Amino acid sequence: MPKYASKYYDPAKAHEYYLAHRDLKGRTSTNGMTQEQREVMQYVRHDLSVRKRDKKKEASDEIREAKRLKSESLKIESKGRKAQLKSIIQKRRQEVTEATRKRREGITDNTAKQRKAVTEHSKAERQNLSEKAKKKREELTNQANAKVEQLRKQMAGLPKNDPDRIKLNELVSRIKEASKADKAKVTASTQGERQKLTVRTQAQRQTITQNAKRTRQIVTQGAQAQRRQITADSKAGNAAITADIKQRRKQMVSSFSVMLKNRKSAIDAVYQNKLESAADQIRRTGRAHV
Repeated sequence: MPKYASKYYDPAKAHEYYLAHRDLKGRTSTNGMTQEQREVMQYVRHDLSVRKRDKKKEASDEIREAKRLKSESLKIESKGRKAQLKSIIQKRRQEVTEATRKRREGITDNTAKQRKAVTEHSKAERQNLSEKAKKKREELTNQANAKVEQLRKQMAGLPKNDPDRIKLNELVSRIKEASKADKAKVTASTQGERQKLTVRTQAQRQTITQNAKRTRQIVTQGAQAQRRQITADSKAGNAAITADIKQRRKQMVSSFSVMLKNRKSAIDAVYQNKLESAADQIRRTGRAHV
């Protein structure tokens, strides 16, 4: 029994395979071969075809696993980048909230200071009005008392029913009444000034309140605009990350497809060379090392 290069080669099985597949045509011609050589060639061709198929499957599995790992890596990267973006967005929102809180507190403090200043000024003005009125009334009283004192000196020694004494008493009464009326005018004038001061103070307080309200509205609107911008930036950032990962995944899939195609082409070339080499060996020796 002849010896063959491969310990797995079985001439009987090769002959059976040849009979079952003798109508199949390979890429390597068997012209000029003996019947036994053709059977060996057919068997070798089948063996190489199976091995090539397994090699391609192995390459496909390797590429598929590499693609899976790369895809998983992209998912992890996307998740990490979005988490980082979320952290930045949250920090910006917190900064806006904190800045807004401080500005509103500043407005409240400033408003309180302004209202306090208005109150203190009003209080000082009232005190000033009271002191002026008091001083004016005292002056009127002193003036009236001085005139009365002069008249009483003139009445000294005059009989009770003396016409001059009676006239002097009437004049004293008129002086006192006039002083009383003048002091009442001072009091009324002071009350009028106080009322004006009250109205003016209320108007100032109302203006301060309205200004504070408008300023708070401006601060609120500014904060709302900032938050809207932050939300827009968040959406744009996430969309950019998604688009980048999607584009890179597409490039990755294309790259692995090309890689697999090249690997399969290389495998085809290797096994074609093996098949051609085997055909040459079979023609020369009737055997083949594959």
